[in-house]
Amino acid sequence: GIYQQSFREFEIILVTNGLTRGQVNSLRNRYSSVRIVENEENKGCAGGRNQGIQEARGNYIVTLDDDMIPDSGWLEELMRYASKNEKAGMLASKILFGFNSGFIDSAGMEISKDGNAYSRNGLSRDSEFDQVEEVFGPCGGAAFYKKEIFEDVGFFDDDFFIYYEDIDLAFRARLAGWQCLYVRNAVVFHYHSWSLGQESSGKTYLLERNRILTI
Repeated sequence: GIYQQSFREFEIILVTNGLTRGQVNSLRNRYSSVRIVENEENKGCAGGRNQGIQEARGNYIVTLDDDMIPDSGWLEELMRYASKNEKAGMLASKILFGFNSGFIDSAGMEISKDGNAYSRNGLSRDSEFDQVEEVFGPCGGAAFYKKEIFEDVGFFDDDFFIYYEDIDLAFRARLAGWQCLYVRNAVVFHYHSWSLGQESSGKTYLLERNRILTI
């Protein structure tokens, strides 16, 4: 996880959405070095990330959802490309399905001709032959952003709550001239839908609503 990272110069800001006071206190006692932003009500991915970004003191922001487990070299690989391209203000991780499936969940996000977003190389077998290259944007569940992007185009849009808020931000950043690189060795394992459930009606509603909202 995050404590096994080979790159060590980072701060951890944990935004809790709807946990009980006892759960938050338990986290504070167990992880004393973590800065915790406590929300009694669930503000969603967009609202929660915005709170964390505003608390952050560094020049780089890395988002990590609660169903993502990073490989130990994840941050080191992202930092390797952090300053290589001045306009590359976003970096996309290689996200693999959890449980060592060997299949890709997302190698960055792309936009189809009808305006819908999709996970690049989704469901394809992981390959040693993919390469670092430009993509439309990162999946916000495990993404790197230069803090300048938020100063330039604003934060995640709270109206999305969860799903497509990363695509909306990528659209605004791309229109402002920023680019996104896919970093093939920055690996994260995704254990899908811990929060809302794989086939929940709430997830289906938000996905379809936000797809239309983005277009």
